[in-house]
Amino acid sequence: MNPTSTALALLLCFFTISIGGEAITRDRDALLSFKAGVVLDPNETLSDWVPTSDVCNWTRVTCHPIKRRVWQLDLSSSSLHGTVSPSLSNLSFLTVLDLSSNSFHGRIPRELGELSRLSQLSLSSNLFEGRIPHELGYLRRLIYLDLGNNRLSGRIPGRFLHNLTAVQYVDLTNNSLEGEIPLGDRSRLPDLRFLLLWSNRLSGPIPLSLSNSTEIQWIDLESNFLSGELPTAMVSHMPRLQYLFLSYNDLELELAGNNLAGEIPSEVGDLSENLAQLHLDDNGFYGSIPPTFSNLINLTFLNLSYNLLNGSIPPEISLMKKLERFYLSNNMITGDIPPVLGDIPHLGLLDLSNNHLSGTIPHSLSNLTQLRRLLLHHNSLHGIGRRIPNAVAGLSSLKLYLNLSNNALQGPLPLGLSKMDMVLAIDLSSNNLSGMIPPQLGGCVAIEYLNLSGNALHGPLPASIGKLSYLQTLDLSLNHLVGTIPDSLRESSMLSFLNLSFNNFSGDIQGFSSLTVGSFLGNPNLCGSSFPGLSPCHGKRNRRSSALRLSVILTCCIGVPVLLLCLFGYPLLMKWRGIRPSTLKDEEEVVKLPRLSYMELVEATGGFGGSSLIGSGRFGQVYKGTLKDDTMIAVKVLMMAPPESFKRECEVLKRTRHRNLIRIITACSRPDFKALVLPLMANGSLESHLYPRCDLDLVQVVGIVSDVAEGMAYLHHYSPVRVIHCDLKPSNVLLDEDMTALIADFGIARHPSTQGDVYSFGVLILETVTGKRPTDTIFQEGSTLQEWVKGHYPHDLETIIDDALLRMSPSISHCDEVWRDVTVELIELGLTCTQYTPSLRPSMIKVAHEIGALRRDLKQFVSKLMPADSFARSSSSLSDSW
Repeated sequence: MNPTSTALALLLCFFTISIGGEAITRDRDALLSFKAGVVLDPNETLSDWVPTSDVCNWTRVTCHPIKRRVWQLDLSSSSLHGTVSPSLSNLSFLTVLDLSSNSFHGRIPRELGELSRLSQLSLSSNLFEGRIPHELGYLRRLIYLDLGNNRLSGRIPGRFLHNLTAVQYVDLTNNSLEGEIPLGDRSRLPDLRFLLLWSNRLSGPIPLSLSNSTEIQWIDLESNFLSGELPTAMVSHMPRLQYLFLSYNDLELELAGNNLAGEIPSEVGDLSENLAQLHLDDNGFYGSIPPTFSNLINLTFLNLSYNLLNGSIPPEISLMKKLERFYLSNNMITGDIPPVLGDIPHLGLLDLSNNHLSGTIPHSLSNLTQLRRLLLHHNSLHGIGRRIPNAVAGLSSLKLYLNLSNNALQGPLPLGLSKMDMVLAIDLSSNNLSGMIPPQLGGCVAIEYLNLSGNALHGPLPASIGKLSYLQTLDLSLNHLVGTIPDSLRESSMLSFLNLSFNNFSGDIQGFSSLTVGSFLGNPNLCGSSFPGLSPCHGKRNRRSSALRLSVILTCCIGVPVLLLCLFGYPLLMKWRGIRPSTLKDEEEVVKLPRLSYMELVEATGGFGGSSLIGSGRFGQVYKGTLKDDTMIAVKVLMMAPPESFKRECEVLKRTRHRNLIRIITACSRPDFKALVLPLMANGSLESHLYPRCDLDLVQVVGIVSDVAEGMAYLHHYSPVRVIHCDLKPSNVLLDEDMTALIADFGIARHPSTQGDVYSFGVLILETVTGKRPTDTIFQEGSTLQEWVKGHYPHDLETIIDDALLRMSPSISHCDEVWRDVTVELIELGLTCTQYTPSLRPSMIKVAHEIGALRRDLKQFVSKLMPADSFARSSSSLSDSW
């Protein structure tokens, strides 16, 4: 090499080193400038970002292995606060910038659009505000973009999405973006796979050009204000589409000239064969189920529940061989259950409940070896020969739930039930089943819940039932069972709810100290001094007296005049012992009770003085009192009602009972005075805990509203006579010593719709969460509490949530996101229950199911994070119930 060439080579080398050194210095200066705008967390995540060290050794900084330039900057979930410096645009070699899950605020620097090599940009879950800089559209190499969960507003820049031709993932969710989705007719995003725009304020139609993205798998546009028709090309031109979320918009589903309030179009079968789940539940669909569903051969989840569908179940459903869960509950489906449903090999859940199905339960369902839940309740099914098919009853694969209640099934309990050794719950109540309870039922060794009530079963109760190790709930009420109660039930350590009422059991019931007389009502031959109304077991005379006393209580004490039937139900009372017998005697002396005199009530309440008054309402006034044996009572003094009303409704009230309904203990009546004697609830009413200052935490609130939902579901759907409350509100929700909620002041009606109660329950939730009464002055200008909350949903809930958590802050302070999610779920449930169209409101069964699921999840969450004794007060309201 000649001297000239050598000199040139050395000069070029020096120049390259000089340029490289300047670039690294520029990268370091850019990061230090960024650090200057950051408020560090206590752990000082960026403590090693100092000028004297190698930038490539800094925390969360990755350099290119050859070029030694800053290549990736990942500061996600670093507890950083402050603003983002535009100096980051000097990191010209940067390919990944992730600042997600911090607390950065201010605007997104438009200079970030100069990072021409950037392939991943994630700024999600921060506090960025203002508009999306249109300069981000210059990032032609960008594959992943996530700006979700911020406070961005304004329109999406006109050519922003149009220019990102390489992008595969776009997430702008949970902001306040408005205007149309800016995709023109010629826009092409050929590699786009995920488009997430939910929970914004976007309007206008869904762009037709979106169908050019043939690789797309997931589209979520729900909770916006989009309108117009869903382009049919989205069905035919998106072969890889698996998830399409369009709910809570103003869209019409214009396939074959139909919409979301009409029939399900047959073109639904033209959706992608790769579609895995299809959720069409809780809409206003009517008409028959299209047989073309069978074209969706890869569908694993199909939910058509809570619509107005009628006609029969198309047998073509059986061609969906990968189907695992099929929901069709709460429609108006008629006809038989197609036997070919037994040919779906992977079916694990089949829910056909709350329809008008008739005919037999197909024997072929026994072929479903992976079935875990079989829900056929509230139909008119009668089984083969009106019996439960033994093969179906013997589904050994059934591990969770068998519910055939409220049908027309007859005959004996099939011995095949004993083969269900893994089932957790069996409900065969409210049928016409007869015969004896087979001892073999003790083979259901894992069962936790067994309900055989409301049948015609007779004979003794096998001791094997009491030996079921995990049994928690046993309801055998309203049958014809006889004999003594097996000792095995007394010895059961898990049993928490037992109902043997209205049978013909006899003998001593000592040993059930954890139960109340409500578990044994209507068995005149039972005795036991531990329970009010029963005599000690000391000979025939006392047993007759005990039986007479209990019988009189059953037929009279529970009943009240019809106007008073909007009052009280049935709870499980834990401390009511030693109350003196009372007498109810109307003008015609129709019924009698052991006497609790008017003067005793006067003495107990201090003459019904003002200091004893604890409440008043449309049916009278309530006074607290103390009997001579120190028993605390509440006495509700009532308005007068015709005697015939009392006699007519007496038989109804004696069968209306539930753990979340308050029970009338006794009554006192004379021509000028009528009163009910009730248990005095240790913790007063829900209203007293909400005002003037809320002293409940969020976990207790979930437990209370769950209790109320369970009680209302019973009144609407399981009570022998459908009960409409008519006046559900916080003052009519009482709390016992364990903070269990009991509904009071309910009435019986045969004609009003249950949907009015659903609305009232929704208002109760919104009132509990917001701390605002429906009668507050801010709602007296023509608005309502429901309209006020709905006006903030879903984009402006932060103030409501912050205020709610300030009033109901749980003890676990570091789980703010969980509490916020729970609060939002309560608000959404309240808004769902208060929809203007009554037919769109859910049933209380569904409401109870949803809030019960939230309650169980919250209980598990709390139990994992807290010491056993540090959250006892809140956890006490989270006991599970079936």
